[in-house]
Amino acid sequence: MQVVICGLTIPIVLRSEKALKNDLGLFDSEKEQIELLRRMDIKIRRKTLIHECFHAFLFITGYNELLQDISPNAEEAMTRAFEQAFNDLFVFDDDVERWIRGDI
Repeated sequence: MQVVICGLTIPIVLRSEKALKNDLGLFDSEKEQIELLRRMDIKIRRKTLIHECFHAFLFITGYNELLQDISPNAEEAMTRAFEQAFNDLFVFDDDVERWIRGDI
């Protein structure tokens, strides 16, 4: 599966708990891919994907660099705020929504 953020196609890769070191997900800026925990509740998977998409957006636009100048925790704080505020408004295309539900 993949998402398109600012015109850049970002693959989504499913990983084990061991590979993610007990995180639910991450955006790997070197590989330019989102990695998500293989097994998780649909609602948590969607929320985590939104969270990681926002990290990807900050990286692609360079805003992550500006946030590092403010505080080492600024990017995570902004990402969590975005995730909470826009979770219900965030729209993925139909294929991604079906993938989140486990239909494909």
